[in-house]
Amino acid sequence: GCSIILTGTLGLAVTYAVYQSMNYMGAPFVVPILPVAAVAGLILAICVVVPVAAGIWMERKGSVVERIKGVE
Repeated sequence: GCSIILTGTLGLAVTYAVYQSMNYMGAPFVVPILPVAAVAGLILAICVVVPVAAGIWMERKGSVVERIKGVE
C-alpha cells in the first residue's frame, strides 16, 4: 500500500517535472486513470494472493520444525 502511495505522489511529481521540461509543443499532461487503477489493483491482488498461497503450500508440507526434525 505504501509503495503505491509513494509512487503515486512522488513518482507522478517527477514524471510531471520531466514531462514539462521536455514539452516544447505544449501537449497536455494526462494520466490514464483506468489503466493506472487496474495496475494498482493487480499489484494489490498479487501482494495478497502470493503470501496466502505460500502459507497454504507450506502448511501442506508440514511445519518448519517438523521438516527440520525430518532432516536429522
